[in-house]
Amino acid sequence: MRDEHECTAPGCSKMVSTRMLMCRHHWYRVPAHLRNAVWKTWNNGKVQEGYRAARQAAIDSLAPQPRAKASPFRKHGPLLGRLI
Repeated sequence: MRDEHECTAPGCSKMVSTRMLMCRHHWYRVPAHLRNAVWKTWNNGKVQEGYRAARQAAIDSLAPQPRAKASPFRKHGPLLGRLI
């Protein structure tokens, strides 16, 4: 049996060590304050209070964000948008 699991990032199937939450590519896309929260609540597999919330926040930070609506000024070109 291998000590691996799938990366927890949405849509990623890369296998990572059980000591890691996600693959390197996704881990460094998580905002630093959320990575720090995960580290502070993880102690070599001994889950501390707050770990589950920190873990979920890190995973959620990678979820696709809805695209913002285009500016109504874009149809008139960039110059007009800057004048208003």
